[in-house]
Amino acid sequence: MLSKEQRLRLEREKNSLEQVYELQRDKLIKIRQALVIETDPSRKFQYEQQIIQEENELQKLSDRLDEIENKIQSVESINIQDESKTIQQTKILILTAIPHGLRLDKEIREIEEAIRRASNRDLFEIRVRTAVRPQDIRRAIAEEQPEIVHFCGHGLKDGSLLLEDEGGNNKPVSAEALASLFKLHVNYVKCVLLNACYSEKPAGAISQYIDYTIGMNKPIKDRAAIEFAKGFYDGLGYKLLGNQDVFQRAFDEAMVAIQMENLLEGSIPILWKRGITQKNPDIQIFQEDYKPQTRVDTVTTIKADNWICIHTLTAHSNTVNCVAISPNGQTLVSGSADKTIKIWNLNTGRQVHTLEGHSDTVNCVAISPDGQTLVSGSADKTIKIWNLHTGKQVRNLGGWFSVHLDSICSLAITPDGQTLVSGSRDHTIKLWNLATGKQTGTLSQHSWGVYSLAITPDSQAIASDSLDHTIKLCLWDTEELLQSFLGHADWIWAIAISPNGKILASGSQDCTVKLWNLKTGELLHTLTDHHSPVHSVIFSWDGQILASGSYDNTIKLWSGENWQLIHTLTGHTNGLNSIAFSPNSRIIASASDDKTIKIWQR
Repeated sequence: MLSKEQRLRLEREKNSLEQVYELQRDKLIKIRQALVIETDPSRKFQYEQQIIQEENELQKLSDRLDEIENKIQSVESINIQDESKTIQQTKILILTAIPHGLRLDKEIREIEEAIRRASNRDLFEIRVRTAVRPQDIRRAIAEEQPEIVHFCGHGLKDGSLLLEDEGGNNKPVSAEALASLFKLHVNYVKCVLLNACYSEKPAGAISQYIDYTIGMNKPIKDRAAIEFAKGFYDGLGYKLLGNQDVFQRAFDEAMVAIQMENLLEGSIPILWKRGITQKNPDIQIFQEDYKPQTRVDTVTTIKADNWICIHTLTAHSNTVNCVAISPNGQTLVSGSADKTIKIWNLNTGRQVHTLEGHSDTVNCVAISPDGQTLVSGSADKTIKIWNLHTGKQVRNLGGWFSVHLDSICSLAITPDGQTLVSGSRDHTIKLWNLATGKQTGTLSQHSWGVYSLAITPDSQAIASDSLDHTIKLCLWDTEELLQSFLGHADWIWAIAISPNGKILASGSQDCTVKLWNLKTGELLHTLTDHHSPVHSVIFSWDGQILASGSYDNTIKLWSGENWQLIHTLTGHTNGLNSIAFSPNSRIIASASDDKTIKIWQR
């Protein structure tokens, strides 16, 4: 750990060496220019020898600068990790109602104990509200803004949850009312657990809006309810392997907890993944009277008329070129021709930070899968890495010899969060270790600038477009060309790969959106409803929607099932440059040449 004095010395040395480096680099440029016009052989030889010496000196300076920067950044990385422990806490709101005759206090204690046992327990925060009335639930969710809402109490056969009114009398609340309540909180609530009898109906209704919902299809006894809760929060607290679904893992753990106790309620809990019902899909408890449950799959219907603009953000003073939404759905990032990056609260539309440091237009931004890191690329030929939560710049990528030679046009981060990919007008794609900032490779398949990138879900291949009317798919580690996509009649501005890794979408200057089979390169569909160039395409996280943004000032939404036009969003007064979906696929952010960002919600 560096002391404050040591850090200051390193920063002073770094500043001094950077000045020396710039002077020696200018000197080297002048010697090279002299070599080009020199005709005398002996003088040319002297220049060549001098160039070798100067390059060696520059390399030594570069190595020392990298060494200093690594020492400084290693300390900053520790600080960032410490900050993330407090910033990234998952808030669990426990609501208890009509506690008479139920062991709800024991259930709460068991939940708290499960969290305390968790390997990453510092990332959880528990809030409890007891004996709640309808207005108490409404206010508690709005005030706490939890990620998980856990309700324990009574449920009625008609699907109502039983609360109390002002006089202490029983007050049933319908499934429809509960669904309407959670519709207001889709931006932060990720999971609702209704640990109450007959809660299947309200859970199903809520699942129209919330990513994960759990309910009980029959009466469930206290012991089973408590064991289920213990198992769920045990599973939630375990470290995940690979790309495991955290809530699916927690649900499976809860079902095992019931099974291990030889309880009879193993078929009662039901998990919905926003519109898809899962009745204990992987685990069966075999009893004499056991009857296999039928799995029911339903798909949420996307209505054509339910998207509205809820915010128009006007803080940028020039064209807005790019937007991105954080994996937790809380933060929006935008980059502009005004040379700034702005960070916003997606829920409120409030500006949180303005990041300055680029000396030219900000063309692209990307957020790491863990939500900790923001990367920006600019026409100033630099890539900058920032702490997303504090807005502090962490580093510039590229060292001193391997930076891009022209404007940075596109950025992408592999799903595993390890590798950053950058595309530039210098015709190259560069690969970087996101953690260390070291360049790990260069791809040079294109004969024109690279304006859009997409990485396959398995992190193995990169698709890139170009102004030469082609899209190329290649393995990023060997540069082996897997597929070329030919068919657009003009420049290609945007590409995206579907979440299931089967479809490639592309938007072009020819005013069309094309859909391709990613594996075979076959052209599947051409969408022709736009009347101007298409500069942005993106799939929703659930794959149900493809959105395209055009210089006809509109965003068009297409069904991911049959590619029919669902809706056209209008309101921007100039061309669309970028679109981003929230993780729950219910919010769209759009960036435009009209200097605004619009946030749309359904």
